[in-house]
Amino acid sequence: MKRPSPEHDGAAPAVPEATTADRVESVASVATAVVDAVRALQTAHERHVEAAEVATARRLEVITAQAELDAHLIRLHARQEAHDIVAAAARDGDAAPLDPDEPARLQAMSDHLTALARSIEPLVGPTPHD
Repeated sequence: MKRPSPEHDGAAPAVPEATTADRVESVASVATAVVDAVRALQTAHERHVEAAEVATARRLEVITAQAELDAHLIRLHARQEAHDIVAAAARDGDAAPLDPDEPARLQAMSDHLTALARSIEPLVGPTPHD
């Protein structure tokens, strides 16, 4: 029986050793892939931040509009109450005289409400007075 040549003796075929140039090229391609991935991640992050800014601006607009509506509603309720007071006074011409401290108390309430309105005005912006 004939023996196979040493090249074919059943051992795995020899894999050529990678040269230094191949290794440098391999490292360079990995580095390029990493840089590309980082750039893609940065782009995605910038888009996410822009979307968050847009959503925040929309929320701010909604909150501002709600505050303006609340301020308007407060003014309407105050007017309605004032109208009710005047109407009641007109109906009750024989009503008992006011307590002497009543004007001072009403002025204090007016001052507090004015201070409150002025404190929230920077949040909602100036509103035209009807």
